Amino acid sequence: MGLAMLEALLPPTCVGCRRLIRTGAAAASAWLCSACGPDLVPLPDEDRRRAEVEALFAYEGVLARVVTRLKFSRDVAVAGPLGRLLARAPILSEGWDLVVPVPLHWRRGLWRGFNQAHLLAYWTLRAAEHPSARLQPRVLARRRATPPQSQLSAAERRSNVARAFVARATRSLRGRRVLVIDDVTTTGATMHACIAELRDAGAARVGGLALLRALA
Repeated sequence: MGLAMLEALLPPTCVGCRRLIRTGAAAASAWLCSACGPDLVPLPDEDRRRAEVEALFAYEGVLARVVTRLKFSRDVAVAGPLGRLLARAPILSEGWDLVVPVPLHWRRGLWRGFNQAHLLAYWTLRAAEHPSARLQPRVLARRRATPPQSQLSAAERRSNVARAFVARATRSLRGRRVLVIDDVTTTGATMHACIAELRDAGAARVGGLALLRALA
């Protein structure tokens, strides 16, 4: 089946508003319409990289709505476009051996049916221009269920996730460069808890990448 016929049968739709996108008229993301595209809010340089954790966009506007749909309405079709956005992150070019999604506790994963960080990590590597890293979703686990971070203060967030994660298959981590991926970061408490656990397990270098940063 030719591309033109495929586009006629399955015309592209905007993941922000679900309206049809005229071929060739989409924003640079190629999955947002001309109305939703300008609603992207790239982070300013001073907020993009904090210590070893990079984020690309502010947690507002169309991307905040799309991530909410992914997590709470089970709209897994948006994971691919979001992963293609993450694939543009400069930190991906720094040479990683393993990519590890921030894990959900097994009960939350069972209720949701998927881990959104795992989906984003998968599609990010699929879309990366030089995907040399391997996706390893099982080397990090959440050892205890924790309340959602969104309603907690910065200090409470750090306490909430302290020692909440455990590294498994630690032999595969020793001497490796590991990138942790999540959908949203705010204070960085969850990401830094994962990074600390992977370092303690022997990783040579650990960094973090999130699509959105909530500017508290």
